[in-house]
Amino acid sequence: MSFFLPLVMAAPPAAELPIPDYDGRVVSVTASSITIRRGAEPPRTFPVGPDLAAGRFPADEVDGYRYRLSDVAVGDVVSVHCGYAGGANVCRAVSIARRPGGKVPPAHLPAGRAVKYHDVANAWQAWEEKGTPLPAWARPPR
Repeated sequence: MSFFLPLVMAAPPAAELPIPDYDGRVVSVTASSITIRRGAEPPRTFPVGPDLAAGRFPADEVDGYRYRLSDVAVGDVVSVHCGYAGGANVCRAVSIARRPGGKVPPAHLPAGRAVKYHDVANAWQAWEEKGTPLPAWARPPR
């Protein structure tokens, strides 16, 4: 009869777990990073990918995630799409969902979009902040 003892190994070096996206309120934005606070959690800083660092956005992103870092302001409610490189989450793209006290700026969309992301975001913000009725084009499909 043989017995096998469980193998105990040291934990691997601490690396961030990959996350596809992260949302919250912007507390800081620089040319090389964006810092976001989600609720009561401590702020989290993401380095930005090469496209955002160069003042562009990834061409393969969906409409709502076509913002440059220069479009983002402290206080904006955002969602970031992350990539995973070198054991860290890197911000590839940014979506601005709300700009408290203001309007979400236009996303950099290809020409010909009938309904634009920022128009929908602004309609929802007006509904939440002022009770303005949602236009039919801003309502989710049934």
